[in-house]
Amino acid sequence: MKNKKAYFFTADALIAMILILSVIYLVPQTYISSTASYSALQEDVIKVLSNLRIDEVNNSYVKELISSGEIKKTNVSVIEQISEFWVTGKRGQAQNLTREMLASLNESDNVGLWLSNQFIYGKNRTAMEIADERKVAEELISGVETGKAVEGYSARAILRKGDKTAIRYLGGYVGDGNSSLVINLEKFQSVSSAYMELTTNTNFYLYINGQPAGEFAASPNSFTPVKYNISQLTYFRNDTNNIEFRAGTVNTTLFIAGGYIKVIYKTKEISYTYPVRYEFPGIDWAINLYDSFYVPAVVNYMFAYIHYKSNFTTYMNIGNATIFEKNSSIEEKINLTNENFSSKLNYNDISLKTVPLRFGLREVERVVGYGGNADVVLITDLSGSMEWRLDREENGNTITNCSDPALYYSTTKRISLAKCLDKYFISSIINFTGNRVALSAFYGDASSPYKGRVYEEGLTNNASYLRSKVDLYNPQGGTCICCAINDAYKILNEQSNSSRDKYIIVMTDGIPTHTCQAASGCEGTRTGLPSDEGLWLGWGAGCYGGSDDCATHDCDCAVQNANWSSCRANKDLKATVHSIGFGPVASCTTSNNTLHYIAACGKGNYYSSDNATQLRMIYENISKDILNISFVAQTALVVGNISSELYNDSYLAFNYTIPTVPFGNIINLESEQLGNNKGINFTVPENSTVLDALLVSYSANYWTKTVFLNNESVYNLSNYGENFVRLGDPYHVYLPVDKIHSGNNSVRIELGLAPENSTNASIYDKVIYTILFAKNEPYTTILPNAEGCLWQIGFDDGSSLQVAVPVNYTGTSVCNLTSYDENDAIDVAIYNLLKSLDFNGNNKVDAKFSPEELYLDTVTLKGVPYMWFSTAQSVVWR
Repeated sequence: MKNKKAYFFTADALIAMILILSVIYLVPQTYISSTASYSALQEDVIKVLSNLRIDEVNNSYVKELISSGEIKKTNVSVIEQISEFWVTGKRGQAQNLTREMLASLNESDNVGLWLSNQFIYGKNRTAMEIADERKVAEELISGVETGKAVEGYSARAILRKGDKTAIRYLGGYVGDGNSSLVINLEKFQSVSSAYMELTTNTNFYLYINGQPAGEFAASPNSFTPVKYNISQLTYFRNDTNNIEFRAGTVNTTLFIAGGYIKVIYKTKEISYTYPVRYEFPGIDWAINLYDSFYVPAVVNYMFAYIHYKSNFTTYMNIGNATIFEKNSSIEEKINLTNENFSSKLNYNDISLKTVPLRFGLREVERVVGYGGNADVVLITDLSGSMEWRLDREENGNTITNCSDPALYYSTTKRISLAKCLDKYFISSIINFTGNRVALSAFYGDASSPYKGRVYEEGLTNNASYLRSKVDLYNPQGGTCICCAINDAYKILNEQSNSSRDKYIIVMTDGIPTHTCQAASGCEGTRTGLPSDEGLWLGWGAGCYGGSDDCATHDCDCAVQNANWSSCRANKDLKATVHSIGFGPVASCTTSNNTLHYIAACGKGNYYSSDNATQLRMIYENISKDILNISFVAQTALVVGNISSELYNDSYLAFNYTIPTVPFGNIINLESEQLGNNKGINFTVPENSTVLDALLVSYSANYWTKTVFLNNESVYNLSNYGENFVRLGDPYHVYLPVDKIHSGNNSVRIELGLAPENSTNASIYDKVIYTILFAKNEPYTTILPNAEGCLWQIGFDDGSSLQVAVPVNYTGTSVCNLTSYDENDAIDVAIYNLLKSLDFNGNNKVDAKFSPEELYLDTVTLKGVPYMWFSTAQSVVWR
């Protein structure tokens, strides 16, 4: 097969070549006719030298030049060879070759050859300077110019897939016990590298196809994954590989709270395959799986194979629908048909989106005690001042609709806002199974204003009932704070126990006006309930609770009793007491001090604001803190006499129209990690197609609640139900590829225990995505060198790698995006390609890849003529 050449032409050169090819010529052995007329001789000379190729010349001197290697290309014209000799400093060879070509001319003719006004050789009897007449013929010669190279190099860079990447993801929680999974390596040849990124609760042993592949340490916590390199690469084999994780600590049950295994391997065929089924991990002891699946098109039908054994009731939920549930004590191999799914699922609701999957044991939920463990008494001020507007002592506007934007105006009555925030708080706490809330609202009896009373509702998980009672709140009378705290003490002491987390939330807008002592003193236990009312200090001490009491000591006894009651609740019951100043409390010394004392002695926090939005945030933050502390995690270890096993040959299968994958390089990329909780950014190169993109979320004992892609919600667990315990927890959330664009994309994640609870995501979250990349840079300009170098490539995440380009480069030169040889065609080509992947202009590549996954290479053209030109002149004179 002949080598193909590449030629570069300017418009002038192309025109010149067309003119040459248009001339039909016959070249005799005498080369140039000795009888050519004087008027046409210059034309004949230039035409013959331009059209006659070196390999057509029957001349001993020319043959000598060829055999000695002086002439390397024999398919060029004589005039091109003469010009090349001349501009490359071989002046003697240029003159001799010209002399040989002009040797047959009549000696009476004066003829000479010039190149860009430089005389090469002449056959003449008289000097041209004294000639009476001159005739000139010219020819453009491309690629030659005196003092410059005749030929150079041009290159273009190619970014292409080196090895195939197989990734197998584990769910948000895989437990409890030893686990396993299957990873398929199609048309396998050999493994280049492999690693795991996992969060685990204990040390574990890894087995690959039954062979021990190492012992690994537990991750620091469930929010912090560890990357483990796998060194036993020869244990992998073609097609199906069984990977096992076995607990490495005696009497400890293993669980994996998110992670994946990644294998990069050489294969005969690199192609992208859309998933057609979800494969269950194996779990040996207590089946307790939180996961998800994704179908990249509209589902036509589904079926499943479930292989397990259990001595408890086993169930599978997809979204909020229970697809399978059975109580059996034998090993089961169950085939579920499309009817099992279509009768309970709307396929449009599970297509093109991440769907939570839950597989577990009903009894495990009771053994573990999933859900919350909090008993909370919510205290609300119902004194007469709660009728005032939020920011000052004036009557405010009543707002009954909690969705009304006017609720957050400063003109709104304090009681209107308090009711809505109470109801929000109740829903947030009780929405998580296991938590309970009680109510205690203090006021002054209108018919007996000297009596401090409370309205009480005991601990319950009935949120709607409590919300209906809050709607009945009606402010009146004075402020018996100690009554409500003592009532909260009574509720918790009688209705809770030492295993529960206990909280008291004290809200007031003013100064305490009542004490709770039985007879005398400032440390009493009265509760404000009938026959146990608080005592008003107004007549005796002058404590009326107005702004004039902010800087006096008239209410000191009431302040002391409130503080003492908070101390008692914390000391005796280990209850945490938080306090909230509702309105312009911070500007009143007595009120401010009272709430500070209550929170300090109750080992809680004090908050204060006269801004409605800030007050809502205060209630949200307190509820979040309570849920975070009291939550019994999905990662809680199962205890008890449990025996069950889910086999990893179980699967869900999906039928859908599989999209066509266009031709191109398939590349697997990773974004930077979340890092600062402000969001994840990932970059999609131009001229590429996103095949899939997954957010990996290390949610620990929380659920991945919401995901936003480019500020648009793409996943919301609340769409499947409010009780998250019954729902799956995706470790990986698929990002819709049609909402991903070229350039920078952003992802934001929220975790939670319930729909109205949110917390920050793990700083180690990231996006793993696959693209079809068709980026090949155009050829460079013609340059004198094409050696290459060692490229030091830096990435935005701070990592780097070194790649030899071309792959057989053995030199020591090092290049990067700020330093490379601008006269080397290969270096310039690689620079152009890498720079196209630097989207933020910081001389680092945004799209991260590893040497095993990708390699850089070039196509280099050697012997490419330069773009410059010279003019050959044939001159005849007399």
